[in-house]
Amino acid sequence: MPPLMKRSLYKSLTSPAKHFLPNPTTLVHTSLLSIPLTNPSVLCDSPNKIIYRKHESPQVSIVSGGGSGHEPSFSSFVGKGLLSGAVAGTIFASPSAEQVRRCILHRVSREKGVLVVVMNYTVCFCELPLVTCWEWGVHGLEGAVLI
Repeated sequence: MPPLMKRSLYKSLTSPAKHFLPNPTTLVHTSLLSIPLTNPSVLCDSPNKIIYRKHESPQVSIVSGGGSGHEPSFSSFVGKGLLSGAVAGTIFASPSAEQVRRCILHRVSREKGVLVVVMNYTVCFCELPLVTCWEWGVHGLEGAVLI
């Protein structure tokens, strides 16, 4: 222990780190549920891990998503003039095809079309474009995929 340092301070600086959200099984859901508390213009579909705009005017909807390795980052970009919806995967995994499908069909406006933005992550390259193109064919939707 360095001289002139109180024992309690030394102990707190050298003891194992405490986590802000200590339970990894609820980390993504807890993070997603906090977003509507800080941004009242969005809602959370917790079972599907989707953040989407509450009141959407007729416009092209923009949807993105990705894994939650660091945080459900895309969810913070949902709002007026930004994303219409964001789909969060689990920790270090992309969202499933079913999650993306639910977001496109049930959580964002499809009236003027949907643009799905795929970020630079290998699994997202595989999952998001496939489900998106399949949904558009089945439901006769207008949309595009941007990679």
